[in-house]
Amino acid sequence: MSDFGKRVRKRREHLGMSQDELALLLGYSDKSSISKIENSQRDIYRGKVVEFAEALKTTPSYLMGWTDDVLGYNLLQVTTRKIPIIGNVHCGVPEYAEEDFLDIVDSDIRADFALRATGDSMIGAGIEEGDLVFVRKQPTINSGELAVVLIKDEAAIKRVYMHDSYISLSAENPAYAPIVIKENEEQEVFILGKVVAHMHFYKERKHND
Repeated sequence: MSDFGKRVRKRREHLGMSQDELALLLGYSDKSSISKIENSQRDIYRGKVVEFAEALKTTPSYLMGWTDDVLGYNLLQVTTRKIPIIGNVHCGVPEYAEEDFLDIVDSDIRADFALRATGDSMIGAGIEEGDLVFVRKQPTINSGELAVVLIKDEAAIKRVYMHDSYISLSAENPAYAPIVIKENEEQEVFILGKVVAHMHFYKERKHND
């Protein structure tokens, strides 16, 4: 069961709501749809996450597993912002003009830009191929945090570990060895920003309920 399904069930049961009642609120024909979602047998598109959050009196961030704060804020007072999606995570420096935007996403996440993840090097951190990775622009981070770093003009997501005489850029997949940058090496590494959240994309599938 995915975090989303687990949290939907947990919140529904906390509110004393039946699957039939939740199905009615969300426009599903019967409780079987809710049961499938709670058991990760049916995916939903991202816009539906907001409807689930409103029906369950919680936030999209909680249902997606980005925070453990159930209430967070009044859903009627949510302030979203437009975050530019500027390309794949390996596509150069995110110093962008408006015409470089690939898309815009409305989100309550405090981020400056977003990138599409490619590859499987960060699956241990829950970041999968095609995920949207939200980044807050900042030149430094704490050791052990996830960041988008620029190495040889290519951007990548890495967990950055600071040591006295070197920096280790680690993947979250044992198939990939860490990249070690020693202080006396000419190769430069730039921190483009801290990874603050990521989003899986849920696509509604057709089922015969």
